[in-house]
Amino acid sequence: MNYKLSIIIPVYNVEKYLNNCLDNIEKQIKCKNDVEVVLVDDGSKDQSGEICQKFSEKNSHINFYQQTNKGVAVARNIGLQKSHGNYICFIDSDDIILEGYIDFILDSIKKLNFDILMLNHKGFYNSISDMTSVDQSSSVYKIDKMFAMKSIEDPNWGSYLWNKIIKKSLFNGIEFPKGRNYEDLAVIYRIFDKARDFYKSDRIYYFYRQNPTSIMHTYSAKNKYDLVISEYELYNFFKKNYPEISEKSKQKLISCALICLHDKRLDKKNTENVVKCMRSLSFNEDKLYKLEWWSYNNFNLCFYLLGILRKIKEKRYFKKIKYDEKK
Repeated sequence: MNYKLSIIIPVYNVEKYLNNCLDNIEKQIKCKNDVEVVLVDDGSKDQSGEICQKFSEKNSHINFYQQTNKGVAVARNIGLQKSHGNYICFIDSDDIILEGYIDFILDSIKKLNFDILMLNHKGFYNSISDMTSVDQSSSVYKIDKMFAMKSIEDPNWGSYLWNKIIKKSLFNGIEFPKGRNYEDLAVIYRIFDKARDFYKSDRIYYFYRQNPTSIMHTYSAKNKYDLVISEYELYNFFKKNYPEISEKSKQKLISCALICLHDKRLDKKNTENVVKCMRSLSFNEDKLYKLEWWSYNNFNLCFYLLGILRKIKEKRYFKKIKYDEKK
């Protein structure tokens, strides 16, 4: 079957949200023979696998694969291996796409023949009642490569995969790093570097859930470390290939590394790797970062107190997310 679009959805312990996500997608691909959905269950311990199986049995264009728990990066790699579309999009299994999302993508593929299309998005907690009030009057417009590369560190557009439609051939020779979280950041700059034709749309079709149990909102020592490594690789790539935009990447790397060093759960080897990353950098521009790094090396009590302030900020942030989730 020749598919124009493959929708890849990694799944792990999301039974609470999965029906809503897949039902919304299934309605939009009915009577469309040029779209496939690839579900990859990463060893879920709840009913997520059964839900995927149910949707796969209902629709021949929804394909379901299971694996023992190996992480989202491996699940994405399997999704790419099993997909047949000329274009790829990723949807997180707890998110929602607005009606018209699939038609919009197919129409854009037909008209633009782009390499990468970036879409606007909106976050939500429990309530999605404001979906219908979103302004969809804006058009699709072309952007240059430098603007696209800058967007990787832009929190409004970011390194997320779920707001980008990508020509599958750009993934040739690129795999998500096995066992690492923030795997999207580890590959997105390599894909962008290979691409030529970039488009952007301010239309909002994608709603991402502010889920306090997701990787993005779970500040484990591993997650902090994985983020540092991905940011370090990104910074070095920018420094070598796009030096004019490397400074913002460096500042984000320093911030992530300092947060990581405050985590006492970080093992010795990973701590040494983060310290090695920091010592390869110069950061005289930011006095606060400079003070924090100096205190790590020379005044442990000061570094400890700064860490307490960071933890207070983290607790307030996650408390707000959990409160909003209950609304």
